Amino acid sequence: MRTRPWHGMILLAAYLVVCVGALWALGTGPTSDVTGYAMAIMWALLPLVAVATSWLAGRWRVWERRTWLFAVATAAMAALVAPLALGWACSVSLGAGATVGASDIAFVLLTFCIYALFSFIGLGLGALARRVARMGEDGWS
Repeated sequence: MRTRPWHGMILLAAYLVVCVGALWALGTGPTSDVTGYAMAIMWALLPLVAVATSWLAGRWRVWERRTWLFAVATAAMAALVAPLALGWACSVSLGAGATVGASDIAFVLLTFCIYALFSFIGLGLGALARRVARMGEDGWS
């Protein structure tokens, strides 16, 4: 299947919609549970979505030889959404202002690295699935 460059953009948009939708869902819960929801989104939902969308990107080989940029973009979006989710959770439960200060740079870099790892794992699994499918088509199995 020949993919177009905009397939990667559609996957990134889907990832962003899931991130923002999950954050929007935080506002519907009771304020005492918001921090728990934010942690569940940051460390359970977003990594799963990163692996799934990256698997599709690796399987479809979006952006040809620059598919690795998909992992970087996915990690950047997650790294920026994660502190916002935590800040939002704190502001809802404690009534404080949700700001991201200079002290949060280390947290953003750490989450970027973690989500990049998940995304590169997804890309690798997708590339492996593409190779296995190609081997089956060529009769090597």
